[in-house]
Amino acid sequence: MLANARKQSAALGGSGWRLKGMAIYGLTGSTSALARACRTREVSRILRYCSKNNIPALPQGGNTSLVGGATPRGGEVIVCLGKMDRIRSLDELSGTVTVESGCVLQRLEDMVRRAQLEVPVDLGAKGTCQIGGILSTAAGGSRFMRFGPIRDHVVALEVVLADGTIVQTGAVPSHHTAGYPLSQLFVGSEGTLGVICCATLRVHRRPERESVIFLATESFPAAVRVVDEAKKFLQQSLRAAEFLDSSAMHASTTFLPDCTHPFPQLRTTAAQHDQNGLTFVLLEVGGSSAVHDAELCEVFLERLTDADIIVDGTMSYEASHLGKLWKLREGVPSALRRAFGGVYKYDLSFPVAEMYDIVQEMRGYCRHHASQFRADALQGKAPLEEPIPYVTGFGHVGDGNVHLNIALPTYSRDVGVMLDDIVYNAAIRRGGSISAEHGVGICKALRMDDIHSPEVLRSMHALKAALDPKGILNPGKVLC
Repeated sequence: MLANARKQSAALGGSGWRLKGMAIYGLTGSTSALARACRTREVSRILRYCSKNNIPALPQGGNTSLVGGATPRGGEVIVCLGKMDRIRSLDELSGTVTVESGCVLQRLEDMVRRAQLEVPVDLGAKGTCQIGGILSTAAGGSRFMRFGPIRDHVVALEVVLADGTIVQTGAVPSHHTAGYPLSQLFVGSEGTLGVICCATLRVHRRPERESVIFLATESFPAAVRVVDEAKKFLQQSLRAAEFLDSSAMHASTTFLPDCTHPFPQLRTTAAQHDQNGLTFVLLEVGGSSAVHDAELCEVFLERLTDADIIVDGTMSYEASHLGKLWKLREGVPSALRRAFGGVYKYDLSFPVAEMYDIVQEMRGYCRHHASQFRADALQGKAPLEEPIPYVTGFGHVGDGNVHLNIALPTYSRDVGVMLDDIVYNAAIRRGGSISAEHGVGICKALRMDDIHSPEVLRSMHALKAALDPKGILNPGKVLC
């Protein structure tokens, strides 16, 4: 594995492996060695060698981290887990699946779907992201409102520690309360305490049919009211509640092919979309009775219309149309990537009623200081008719997680540092979290002092020292 790592690395990137695809987010890295593992015991051998020789190691999966959690800083051996992709077992009776870290989420979802089951997490990057990365970052996604955090669905883990020791945490059956819940230490630790190689997760019964209600409201407060009404009326049938502002909708319907506006009369021009308050809401509904859910959705839409809460609305039960409606929301990041040379992404959380305030604040700041960014417009990639910077807000309105994206023609490290300070300081001042579901990685490690008390940080450092005394696992991430 390590003996021919340099040959593998050269084959992938010449003089060293590079994260070229993440340059638009300012996340690039290189390494001189890459080791591919196919089994847990191979990960163990790699880490044992690294520990013995004081070589830092970085576990890597689907490479979809937006905070540099999987980005090498230089000198690390990358431990690639993509070949560890087996789905070892599915126990339909117990409702559990045992899957290796390198399995892509979409593949796992397709497999359990055949048994009329579903995984309790759904992400826009499901065609690329892997189970190990999802667990290592405690990723949320659109099913968070329905199922809660992914850590609540972890039954057992197979983890390799820094010295190569293989540890089995948790137990099947899941009613096992003897000792410390070690699984929870590794979920969300971003590969700094151990390398997750396999997991047993709870899976859940899939609804008989899924429906989507897509709504236009005149403002974000109106969108919040819609979601509140949905929670009361649809109750357990409500599976997801997403939102996108007018700028995000404009991006999806302008920059993505085959992405059409569901309400053509509300389509905005380049000069309009960042100045009106239109907010769009996507509600996913599903239960045990397709007939009952259809009637429920129709009555709910009528109630919203009669109460004059919405500007317009539509709903669909057809699988192909559901995908098109979801693409409007999930396609926003891809749309911005296609249109702009640099995208600064912020993953924040606030109380639901206040979650859009940060977007409005940053849009106002960028409009007031537009001259600071204009130089980039002459040399980078951006539609000339669009406002620069291009500020969008979208996310999970059911649980307060907002994705603030600021797009510019080019990526500049200096601009990134400036925006990070402004956005994170504003979020902290507003009592929000600067790390909702993307993790900490490199980008927010220096901000941990702003997030946690000294006592909490001392406890984290003590855990790190106990499990990784040489500090070789994913150095520089989470804790500095």
